[in-house]
Amino acid sequence: MSLKTTLLTSVAILGLGIAPSVTTILNSAQSVNASTTETINTDSNRAINEWGKVKVLNGVYVSTYDSNGNILDGRMAAPDSEWITDQHIFVNGHFFFRIGVNTYLRDEDVIFSPS
Repeated sequence: MSLKTTLLTSVAILGLGIAPSVTTILNSAQSVNASTTETINTDSNRAINEWGKVKVLNGVYVSTYDSNGNILDGRMAAPDSEWITDQHIFVNGHFFFRIGVNTYLRDEDVIFSPS
């Protein structure tokens, strides 16, 4: 099976260290967490419980989203801010990391480091 894309969900930044979790998205709309060999069906908004931190990238304010991937008007996350997350979901081709009640940050805007 050919790879559609590979997302690094753990990256070393600012001395935080490198964590071994890598999630691979396959053409069959399933993801495989390489650190646990868990296969996850990504056809729905199924929540994956995993504690960690997300840090906002690129020194800019970023949008926050609801659990359906819709932008929350008037709610932004500050540049370079760090947030505790306990869960992520896969919606519309993106991972979203929960940082509050029905408040998520998109994978393209953050770096995730598992606990």
